[in-house]
Amino acid sequence: GPITINLLASVAFSGTVTIKIKGDATYSVTIDPNGSDTIDGAASYSLLYSNQSASLTSNNVNYWFVAP
Repeated sequence: GPITINLLASVAFSGTVTIKIKGDATYSVTIDPNGSDTIDGAASYSLLYSNQSASLTSNNVNYWFVAP
């Protein structure tokens, strides 16, 4: 079934975290920021496909952005 990953507060994390769906997964992964933090301005970010990944970088205040 689907998986949800909860991020630390961006103010408490310095750097980048990478999340990847490995192999032939048949589930989705939803990434939820902490509290009022956002990911590229959104309340969550989803990975929907096998071998899809996202590298998220904290601004150390209240925002995560997805690195290209």
